[in-house]
Amino acid sequence: MRHESQGRQGWVRALLGAALACGLSACAQEGGEDPANQYHRYSNEQLEAVCLAMSPSWHVSGLTDGAWGSFPGGGRTYYYRSACFMELARRTGNAAWCDRVLQRRSLLGDGSAVSPASCQAMVAQGQALQAMLQQSAAAHAAAVQGAFVLGQPQVQPLPGGGWRISVDLQGTRPGRYRLELDRLNARKRLRTEAWTLTQGQTLQTQQWDLSREEVVGTTPLPAIFPLAISLFYLMPEEPTGASDPVAAKPLEHLGSVQNLTLSAQ
Repeated sequence: MRHESQGRQGWVRALLGAALACGLSACAQEGGEDPANQYHRYSNEQLEAVCLAMSPSWHVSGLTDGAWGSFPGGGRTYYYRSACFMELARRTGNAAWCDRVLQRRSLLGDGSAVSPASCQAMVAQGQALQAMLQQSAAAHAAAVQGAFVLGQPQVQPLPGGGWRISVDLQGTRPGRYRLELDRLNARKRLRTEAWTLTQGQTLQTQQWDLSREEVVGTTPLPAIFPLAISLFYLMPEEPTGASDPVAAKPLEHLGSVQNLTLSAQ
């Protein structure tokens, strides 16, 4: 009889535990995985349909999401549908979606994170960040306007198997520049040139004589050797139009890159 009583008590405890687990997770939320884990699969138009298809009552109770550090009732509570519309508002920057966000109120959790006010604040923050990025991009564009760029490189074979590389630089912006010539498949820097261009210069031609040995090295022949020429404009520390230090850009601006290929037999 004692074993039977203990068995009955164990069964009751197991049943209560299962009911509690159900109430804390899927049963209270109408089952299924958190849809936030699937948001990345949808375009904005598809996500709108997903949000609309959700049950308005499907929710997080407040007893699971972040609750264990402040139990009881210290977790977040919200409607999945409202959280979905908040994600749509975040993506699009359209505060109109916040009108569809409903705050869930419960003694078992805090619902303020998913609410019309939180949604509006999130969209406003996103719009402010976007405006700052646009201002920064405009300041950067003004700071590099007219900077020199590379023309199409020309290759001339030299006696002994070497090559002469020449390239035109066109632009109007005075300042400091650096040019780098790299052999790509060996990650080898072949040349570095630095100079200052003054006001009124609109065309510069640079050329280098490359020996067969420095290009080919120990590479078995025949082979091809891809090269890249990169031109950097070394910007002033305070670019024109960037009064806000946050809008300042890195000191080096990669103006252009040209690729060419040498071959050796």
